[in-house]
Amino acid sequence: MAKKSKIQNTLHIKNKVELFANKRALLKEEMKKNKSNPKKVFELSLKLDSLKRTSSKTRLNTRCNITGRPKAVYRLFELSRVHIREFSSFGLIPGVRKSSW
Repeated sequence: MAKKSKIQNTLHIKNKVELFANKRALLKEEMKKNKSNPKKVFELSLKLDSLKRTSSKTRLNTRCNITGRPKAVYRLFELSRVHIREFSSFGLIPGVRKSSW
């Protein structure tokens, strides 16, 4: 089980990413439109840099929804490998079966 502070930090960053997603997208779109005007691109990049670091999508780490484990998390299920194996053994994940021979 991950520390509660790490889980809360991840949730905080996730909220920041969602909050600033539109603003970041608009600034990046403007930068693409004004490629021929380097001065304008520079001004837009300064605006983009002035946003909070935590609002960047790359700051987001995937964590298991149950334990908060940061490693070996499958995006499709948002579960760690440990829980995927456990749940698939009991047939709790639809369409997934643990093979054994």
